Parts: sequence; C-alpha cells; structure tokens
Amino acid sequence: LLVAWLLAIQVLSLFRGFLVYKYKHARVSFPDSRTWYLLVLTGIGLSGFLWGVAGIALFPKDSIPHQVFVAFLLGGMIAGSVGIHSVVLTAFLIFSVPTAAPIIIRLLVIGDDIHFLMGVLSFIFWILMLFTARRFNVAINTSLNLKFQNTDLIQELKTEIKERKRIENELLENQGHIESIVKARTTELKRVNEKRNKKFADHRRSEKELQKSEEKYRNLVENINDIIFTTNQNGVINYISPKVESVFGYRPEEIIGRHFSDFMHREDIARGNKLFRERLSGRIEPGEYRVLNKSGDIRWIRSSSLPITEGDRIVGLRGVLTDITKSRQLEVRLQQAHKMEAIGTLAGGIAHDFNNVLG
Repeated sequence: LLVAWLLAIQVLSLFRGFLVYKYKHARVSFPDSRTWYLLVLTGIGLSGFLWGVAGIALFPKDSIPHQVFVAFLLGGMIAGSVGIHSVVLTAFLIFSVPTAAPIIIRLLVIGDDIHFLMGVLSFIFWILMLFTARRFNVAINTSLNLKFQNTDLIQELKTEIKERKRIENELLENQGHIESIVKARTTELKRVNEKRNKKFADHRRSEKELQKSEEKYRNLVENINDIIFTTNQNGVINYISPKVESVFGYRPEEIIGRHFSDFMHREDIARGNKLFRERLSGRIEPGEYRVLNKSGDIRWIRSSSLPITEGDRIVGLRGVLTDITKSRQLEVRLQQAHKMEAIGTLAGGIAHDFNNVLG
C-alpha cells in the first residue's frame, strides 16, 4: 500500500512538473491563461487528495507515536503549502483541505480523549495556517501591485530622462541662440508675471468688495424689520432671517427644513397653499394670513414673494414677511368704534322720535 501511494505521488509530481515545463515554453495569451490556471489547480488538488489519503490508508491503528508522526508529516505539508500556494489563496485551500480533513476526521472518530485532543489540535493548526496563508496572500499581492506601480513609475522616469536628454542636445546644438531665447523668455515671463500680479490684485480687490457687499447685505437682512425667507418648490423653508425670532419666537434653525404651513393658523392653511401655488405660477400680489408663534398666540403676516429660477425651471420662492398684527388690531378697534358710534347715533334718533311721540 505504501509503495502504491509513493508511486502515485511520483506520477502526480511528474505530471505537475510537465505542466510547469510546458507553461514556461508556451506563449500564453490572456484567453489561454484560464485553461493553464485550471490545470495547475487540478494538479494541486490531486496532490492534496493523495496526501489526505495517507491520513486514512497509512494511518497506524495501534501506534500512537506513528499516528503523531503522520499528523506532523501532513501538518508539515500544509505549512509548506502556505509558502508555496498562498500567492493564490484558492490553491492553498484546494491543497490543504483534502490533506487535513481525512486525518482530522479519523482522529475525532476514534473517540478517546487523546485522539479527540489530537484531532482538535490538528484542526486549530489548520485554522492558524489558513490565517497565515491569508496574510501571506495580502502581503504578496501588495508587493506585486507595488512592483507594477514602480514599473510604471520607472517607465515614466525613463521617458522624462529621455526627453531631458533630447532637450539638452537641442540646447547644445543651438547654443548660439540660447541667450536671445533666454532673454525673450525672460521678457515674456516678466510680462506674464506682471499680468498675473495685476489679475491677482484685481481679484483681491473684487474679493474685498464682495466681502463688504456680503457684510452689508447680512447686516441689512439681520437688522431689517421684515423677515426674509426662501423655500423650495414644495414649500419647505430652506432659509429665514434671524428677525423671525422676534415675531414667531422660533430660532431660524427651528424653522428651516419645515413646511411653511406648519406655522399657519389652521383656518388659513388652505388659502396659504393656494397663495403659494399662485406665486410659483408668477402671480406677485401680496397675501395676508394668520400664523401661530411659539407661545400659540395669533400673529397677522403679510407675505410678498417672487419665484426663484434656475434656467427655465422654478425651484422655489424668495420673499419678505411683514408683521401686521398691530395694524390689524387697530383696524378691529376702529371697526368696533364705528359700530359703537353708529349704535349711539341710532339710539339717539330713536330717543328723539320717542320724545316727539310722547309730546
């Protein structure tokens, strides 16, 4: 049995050696590489199978030292596979799994404590070898990637060196014209530099003017009595000026991201949505409606806005909110006063008529 096993190992080794020889002398194209890859993996898998057979067919039943020897021998083959096959992790698995599995199963099946412990340790050893092969695989592939990157870099450097030599040769051949060329280039560079400095100064000046304009605009927005706002095309508020806190009681960050109707009086929501759709369609007449501040009090607001466009597409509204609560309250008082005055006049007329009747 041992002689048959050794003969099978030798035949398989000759087959794998023949594959290596043929591959080295073959002109392998990219489509053919898959076939060679499968042939090599087949040889590796058969080799792992034959070594695994040793864990069953050559396993001495009555000699624990010889059993340990076989286990160490197969473990050594797996450890050697880490160094040889881990460049392709699939190759390591194809060899190590059929090599380790039979003897691990054989040791566990025997059932006594010693063999069970040997089986567990053998399995742990295979797991460690798998992790080691994985680390080798990452290191080797990283090294190969760096090699290809370095090859590209070296090629670029060679090209650059070649170009520099060509330029040097041209300079030597035209040495008589170098001074005039340098002078012309210096003048050109000076002119470009002056132009660039002027452009940079203009840019800095424009930047300062823009900063001043932004600061003026920000001060105007923050200090104006009205509230400036923008929404998207769905009515979600994406900007509102800080003045909103004095009217609504909400900080800007508590309002931004919410729909404008979330703050409207319930009876005015339908009219507010209608006004919003009309503004998107181009109607610019202001609208008045009630809102609820953070404390739940009613405030009257006048809204004026214009569509925000990007090209031909309307993407939202930009407008101003004015608190008209005091003027609305004054209107109510005036209306009440007019009513009281009318009632008084009517009462006086009735009293006069009544006196005339009595007279």
